[in-house]
Amino acid sequence: LWSGNKALVAVSDNFIVKVTLSAATLPRVGETVEVVGNPETDIYRVNLSHGIWRPHTPTTAAPNDIPLRLSIGDIVRNVNGRTVFDSLLDTKAIRLKGTVRQLPSEIGLDPRLYIDCDSRLVPVDLTTAPQIANAISVGSQVEVSGICILETEPWQPNLTFPKVTGFTIAVRNADDLAILSRPPFWTTGRLLAVVAILAALLLIIVIWNRSLSLLVSRRGHQLFREKVARYEANLRVDERTHLAVELHDT
Repeated sequence: LWSGNKALVAVSDNFIVKVTLSAATLPRVGETVEVVGNPETDIYRVNLSHGIWRPHTPTTAAPNDIPLRLSIGDIVRNVNGRTVFDSLLDTKAIRLKGTVRQLPSEIGLDPRLYIDCDSRLVPVDLTTAPQIANAISVGSQVEVSGICILETEPWQPNLTFPKVTGFTIAVRNADDLAILSRPPFWTTGRLLAVVAILAALLLIIVIWNRSLSLLVSRRGHQLFREKVARYEANLRVDERTHLAVELHDT
């Protein structure tokens, strides 16, 4: 399952069909079902829309795709200035390594995880195993396995083949994502936060020292004026005493 009501159904001959389900209740991942719907195609393979499903007892073992270990250059490359995707990888199980750059939205707007593979962001759909997001953090090195789903624009009459705009990896279970390494503690964000805190503390110290200097200066001027006032008072007392003595003697 991926993107809500969309599912990848693996049939007995190891062929995978994209199905858009119309039922309110969706099957579980790994459950064997029978699906009927309207056939449609994206040129690459036949799919079903408005599908209705029911449980089915399997008579043969379900196909078990071994993921192809690929690099981003095996999936998408630049040919004469155009981005070209390998259409043969659509609905194939693949495996990629990358660095986690963005976690799924906490409010459910985008359930996808984004990993950086050689400077290209690859979306990873976690619909079937949303608990994966709780065990990883931004900056982790991971290896992701899942089904490669090519994203195409709606078909237009003047286009012989639909234009592929990107691809998504849909994980099948929690074991499809392996954490190779955790991000270092001193990430760029944390370093910037520490620098910002130290700069704020330094600014506070400078302001505090300036305030203390102004306070000391004001207090010094006040003490000086009080000392001058005392001297003046003492001089006036001495002068009056001296005049009193002279008048007394006279």
